[in-house]
Amino acid sequence: MATYSLFLFAKGNKIYYFWLYFRVCFMKIVILGPAHPYRGGIAALNERLAEELRKEGHEVSIYTFTLQYPAFLFPGKTQYTDEPA
Repeated sequence: MATYSLFLFAKGNKIYYFWLYFRVCFMKIVILGPAHPYRGGIAALNERLAEELRKEGHEVSIYTFTLQYPAFLFPGKTQYTDEPA
């Protein structure tokens, strides 16, 4: 995708303008870490980050774990959240 932008600037009593051509590159991004439906701040951040990058036009994939914590370390009742991502 190519874009042209017009830039204007003034110096003294003269106004200058020029066209700038630039190319926008979209990336394929992989996020490795906890994500929705797991609960926690990092899972929420990864999900929101992926959504914002998708809005910018990037192709985003999230690879998450099968368990966030081993059973003997997990402090709560469930590792999953009922809240929307």
